[in-house]
Amino acid sequence: MAPTVSLVAMPWALADRPSIQLAALKAYLQHHAPGTVQVRAHHPYLNLAADLGFSLYQSIAAKSWIGEALYAPLLFPDRRAAAAKLVNRHWRSPPVFPFARVEQALTDRRRLDPLLDSLAGSALVGFTVCFAQLTASLYLAAELKRRNPRVPVVFGGSMVCEAMGQSLLSAFPQVDFVVNGEGEQPLAVLIDRLLDSRPVTETPIPGLFYRTPAGTVAGGGRQQLDRLDSLPIPDYQDFFNDLKACPPLAHGIVQLLVEGSRGCWWHRTAGNGRQRACRFCNLNLQWNGYRAKEPERLAGEIAELSRRHRSPKVALVDNTLPPGNGDRLFAEIEKIGRTLHLFAELRVPVSEGQMRGMRRAGVEQVQVGIEALGSRLLNRMGKGTRAIDNIAAMKWCEQFGIENQSNLLLGFPGSDEQDVAETLRVLDYVSIYRPLRPVRFWLGEGSPIHADPNRFGLRAVRNHRWYRSLCPAAVADQLTLMVKDYRGDQGRQRRLWQPVKRRLEQWRADYLAVTRTHPLKPVLGYSDGGDFLVVHRRTSAADQQQAFRLAGRSRAIYLECREPKKISELQARFCPVSATQLMEFLDDLCNKRILIKEHDRVLSLAVDEDIRRFCRGLNPNR
Repeated sequence: MAPTVSLVAMPWALADRPSIQLAALKAYLQHHAPGTVQVRAHHPYLNLAADLGFSLYQSIAAKSWIGEALYAPLLFPDRRAAAAKLVNRHWRSPPVFPFARVEQALTDRRRLDPLLDSLAGSALVGFTVCFAQLTASLYLAAELKRRNPRVPVVFGGSMVCEAMGQSLLSAFPQVDFVVNGEGEQPLAVLIDRLLDSRPVTETPIPGLFYRTPAGTVAGGGRQQLDRLDSLPIPDYQDFFNDLKACPPLAHGIVQLLVEGSRGCWWHRTAGNGRQRACRFCNLNLQWNGYRAKEPERLAGEIAELSRRHRSPKVALVDNTLPPGNGDRLFAEIEKIGRTLHLFAELRVPVSEGQMRGMRRAGVEQVQVGIEALGSRLLNRMGKGTRAIDNIAAMKWCEQFGIENQSNLLLGFPGSDEQDVAETLRVLDYVSIYRPLRPVRFWLGEGSPIHADPNRFGLRAVRNHRWYRSLCPAAVADQLTLMVKDYRGDQGRQRRLWQPVKRRLEQWRADYLAVTRTHPLKPVLGYSDGGDFLVVHRRTSAADQQQAFRLAGRSRAIYLECREPKKISELQARFCPVSATQLMEFLDDLCNKRILIKEHDRVLSLAVDEDIRRFCRGLNPNR
């Protein structure tokens, strides 16, 4: 019988999703050397979710510090009190956190012993380590080494790239190898080497950290596939087999994960070493450059996985969709001819027609890379986008019934009163749309701002102080870890952005009140009568509704501004209207908050209420 390679995804992966990392690696390894090894993917987070209950498990999984803190005392018993304090700091949902119940579930030998017995006989055990999985993976790896000290243990994933992986090997003897970046090829070569009983140190494997006979850490580099279309379809069968063994979870609808690309096309390093990138982002630690599957291939993969596993829920896990191919992709997905419930991450600008095509294909949820509502701050962040394009994306989400799960980043280093004032001004206009989620800036290992902290006034950059709640100070200081602490303007930023935080809370309350009063209706929408249109502003109070009628040329100008439009283009399009008259009209619409102006561009804010908006192309006569 062929030797077994075991792949493990520990808590706190989300319980309604399979691990795409394990599924992709399993499919590749079986395709790379069929019959040479058996590959088994393990999902122990499912059993834990079944024990704790889905709701409690998902609440913990949503807070990475809580997840890491719960396993930390199993590695370092003297950290129990400090870890509990950290959990309580982040657990804001009543009732009080059920420590005794969770601790008992984490160490339940009825679950752990069968898993360890299975892993102990493997030719290699690989752990995927992403957010909230580090301490859990280190704990199980230590337990496994006690069971069989000779089994090779490999870590890989976003939490162990570059210096993070090197430091992990130096500090934790239960880890033998760390994959640096993309895992398929380095892991396949390592398995071949181990099965042939050839030492890794004989010829270093690109993309792999290892220990030398002297105990020092060596290796690194990257080893990537040239074409993602050469990858086999992810193999999720082990997840669904494990799910069947968890009766409390077995009847839920699983969200399948697919990837159409790796890396981010916006994140690029030029020949002079200068980066074009979102400066807060460290999602590209694992990849060098950007690669994407062809739209036809990706659509076929979605169709096959949905059919194979009988789930219409699919999430595209790309950092962002490929530029230029989005229209083709969603046209191909629409051709599948079945109901899908899709999630995707987007980068602006995105047009009305593109968003319509996405909705027709089945996109119901998106996360748009918004982050800020002022172009000045967006420029400081390195986004390469404009605030008016962010607003347009929010508008199209509202128009086509797509749940916008985007964030507003508060407290970016160096932001000032002008940025806050601009944000508050724009919030007065966009509160007609689904609220953005406030997210506090945090400094991540490997992000452009982390690589150049002085430029942003950051000093004394180090691992976040909360890591000392997870492990002894000597260990925490030895490691290179994901979340960073620093000295700078953090206190000032918290005070500066407090009015925005309060305004976001009010926005959420107001939006909920209006949409409950007017279900299935937008807060600000328009009805087009052909030679006139009516803009409706709805409120939660019946006696405060507003209506604005625009006829003739006024209607035409308003509809011309459905997409962000240069004022000079409007002037040329409606040339009988003088520049003064046009600006007076646009200013009046801005004062009514049914149109917004940014520098030399304007955008109408009301969404089309005609049900035909879902199925038509842009009408050239409108």
